[in-house]
Amino acid sequence: MSPTDIRAPAIVCLSVLLIVAGCADSGSGMRAPAAPSSASGAPEVITGFVGRHRNGLPVPGATVTFGTVSSVTGIDGRFSLSGAGVVGPAFLRISAPGYLERGTWVDVPASGGPVVVDVIEDAPPFSLSFYRQLARNGHQAPTRMNALVTWTVAPSFYVKTTTQDTGEAVPSDVVDEVVRVLVNSVPALSGGRWDVRTVEQGNAPRSIAHGWVNVLFFRDVQGAIGRATIGGNQGYIELTHDPDRGGAAEPRSAGALTPASHVSGCHSFAANIAEHEVMHTMGFSHTDDVSGDFYTPDCSGSNRADRVLHHAAVAYSRPCGNMDEDIDRINLLPRCGTEAMSRAVVQCSLSGQAIR
Repeated sequence: MSPTDIRAPAIVCLSVLLIVAGCADSGSGMRAPAAPSSASGAPEVITGFVGRHRNGLPVPGATVTFGTVSSVTGIDGRFSLSGAGVVGPAFLRISAPGYLERGTWVDVPASGGPVVVDVIEDAPPFSLSFYRQLARNGHQAPTRMNALVTWTVAPSFYVKTTTQDTGEAVPSDVVDEVVRVLVNSVPALSGGRWDVRTVEQGNAPRSIAHGWVNVLFFRDVQGAIGRATIGGNQGYIELTHDPDRGGAAEPRSAGALTPASHVSGCHSFAANIAEHEVMHTMGFSHTDDVSGDFYTPDCSGSNRADRVLHHAAVAYSRPCGNMDEDIDRINLLPRCGTEAMSRAVVQCSLSGQAIR
């Protein structure tokens, strides 16, 4: 692998991370908690509605299960689970022909409902195959896909304006272009859920902190041209700053970089690489078309491929820790979104197995 490669995610590191963070499981084989016995004052019936993801249209004929109790939705998408006897958190499973199986927590009110659950139709523009690549690292680790490690707070960025290895000042126009890419990428890659909370700049080192991404420039990123952590509410991005290189990365046969014609809008090499690395920062992994999926033709950070925008929005509509097919974690220790989870992501990458 040449020194200019943006490296593939380190599977060993991710495997360790998932064990440490408690954010992965075997997938749809996860078991829901058994229905608890009726509590005093708890409703005997849970009522609710199953709708199609994004447009909310009713999904008739869906089987809704809570423990040993089940119900089938009518033409209006409504269901009624008799004998549930629960108030507060309840784990429901929903299956329907043509839709991904869903397992999710709902909060049952004292009245018994209604609770609302959405399911993803397994049809265009959604592609389960591509979703697994982008959100679960299915392209590079198809036998051990990741759980979602999306941001649960609005990210902030600290941009160090001198190179980490040589101490030289990075020109303000390069810094500004990188910042623009980052600021535009966050809402685009989170389905509009998050905007960048704040951007700070300085020439002093800063420790990695919860809610922050440290953006560091290097003359030599040692064996790569960029690195970043994947998701996790804190992390870092490392970028090559090379004034002798143009705005586009060189092509390579494996497809991790992109031909110059695709990214002619970038004036700086660092901004081009930032378009790639911020995808990882937001929780996404390499796909079968990195050139088309990880860069934009105008270096805007926002004008990404339609399939990336669609599937990234799906990922950010689900809680961190969601697993294949569409199953929320029953137990997370530490829970996604906590500082412990954030530290686990960064600790793993700092161990020398960084996501690249």
